[in-house]
Amino acid sequence: MEFKKLSFLLVLINFLLVQAKSEHDIIRAVMSADLEEVKDCIEMAISPDTKDTNNNSLIMIAVKNLSTTPKIQKQIIEFLLEKKANLDLFNNQKETALTLAIYFGNEDLVALFLEKGAHKNLNSKILGEAWRKGMADNGPGFPEKFYSIKDMLKEAIRIENKRAKEAPNLPNPKDPKELSAANNESTNTTWF
Repeated sequence: MEFKKLSFLLVLINFLLVQAKSEHDIIRAVMSADLEEVKDCIEMAISPDTKDTNNNSLIMIAVKNLSTTPKIQKQIIEFLLEKKANLDLFNNQKETALTLAIYFGNEDLVALFLEKGAHKNLNSKILGEAWRKGMADNGPGFPEKFYSIKDMLKEAIRIENKRAKEAPNLPNPKDPKELSAANNESTNTTWF
């Protein structure tokens, strides 16, 4: 009887170990564009704001994952946003999900992140640097994508400036805890 109890406990422990998900599992799932595994990990209470060793958030990792289809990439990002992933996080290189999407010339993700308000705590200098670097590194073959992104950014900044002028005493809806000290300049469009 003792042997059966011990066997049962070993099987149970093994089962629990197999079922346990870690931050490494979700990072690996995002890198391999495995949406179902990402969902499983989140269901097991792993934070949608999990970061890798370079402080890249899961959304940043997904943005950088150019080996997957844009459709799967966007599905993963939309799922993470549904689970309240924070778009305002900075990695060790002071990049955000939005600045990475700008850099890689991903119009769909730039539009999605702007719609979610990711630009509201970034000044035009930071956005302009991401755009210029992306245009230099990735734009020669696809200049129309980068000019389309530039137009989206200009419009988002114009709308935000208008909102700020019309209601200057309203608080910004974004939480400033994760913002970089380098982001203290006012939002304007001087980099265009």
